Parts: sequence; structure tokens; C-alpha cells
Amino acid sequence: MNKSLILILFLLLFTSCNSGVALGTPGDSNINIVFVVDSSGSMGENNKMEVTRNALTRSIDLLPDNANVGILEFASSTEWIYPIGMLNRQEISEQIKRISSAGGTTIGNAMHEATTALVAHREHFPGNKQTATFRIVLMTDGQNSGGKNPLEVIPEVKHNGQ
Repeated sequence: MNKSLILILFLLLFTSCNSGVALGTPGDSNINIVFVVDSSGSMGENNKMEVTRNALTRSIDLLPDNANVGILEFASSTEWIYPIGMLNRQEISEQIKRISSAGGTTIGNAMHEATTALVAHREHFPGNKQTATFRIVLMTDGQNSGGKNPLEVIPEVKHNGQ
């Protein structure tokens, strides 16, 4: 992967039939999104972690108040700093501030875990699954250092999104 990238945002997975929907519109309760945030050691270089925190905060600000959100932080391991549930901007803001960089980068493992969680969330989603939007946003510098190969996880993500 291109090591000069500061931040890669992938909008993958679970796009509804209305693929023109981005992050939703005010009052839209059909937005379900998991942010997968790289907090590895390389993210501590060149201001990448600060850029990522700001991008994550701005993305959260764009969501409708009744969106379902999850934030999965990853480095050598993964941690749900905000499990998938109703948006609580204040709690998410506090969690974002705590993200720090250290460790390796296991992008494939994180994408696999996020996919598994979003599939489970979709199965129990009480709304109309046909009109709902389910997305994963990956925020990373792209420097994978272990775990599952991210390129091998992409087909799994695409398959589960159909």
C-alpha cells in the first residue's frame, strides 16, 4: 500500500439500494456506520493521529442524531471504544480524545471484526433493511504490519454487504 498516504477512507459494505445516500439526512434513522480507526505507532508520525481524530469528529458531526454508530480502534489488537449503538456525540467525543498511537497495524483483522459486528447488527436491525444504509469507514495510513491480509478480507467484506 502507498506509504505516503496520511489517511485512507474507504466507504465499503452494506450499501442500500439507494446508493446515492451518503451519510444520511437529518431525521434519517436508517444510518448504521462503523468507523475502523488505526491507532498504530505509524499513526503517531507526521500528525496523522490528530488528522484522523479531526476527521472522525467531523464525520460524527455530519451524522443524523438517531444514527447507529460504532467505533473500532485497532493497532496490534482491536478494541470497541464505542460499540454499535445509538449516536451519543458527547460520549464519542470523549472516546476520540483518548485514542493514542502505539503498536502494530492489523488492518485485515480489524476489517474482519467490523464486518462481523455490522452483519450481526444488520440481522437484528428493527428498521427496513432494504432502505437502510450500513457502512464501514476505514481510517488508516495503510501500513499493514501483521494479521490477516487486508486484500484477502475485501472479498469477505463485499460478500457480506450483499
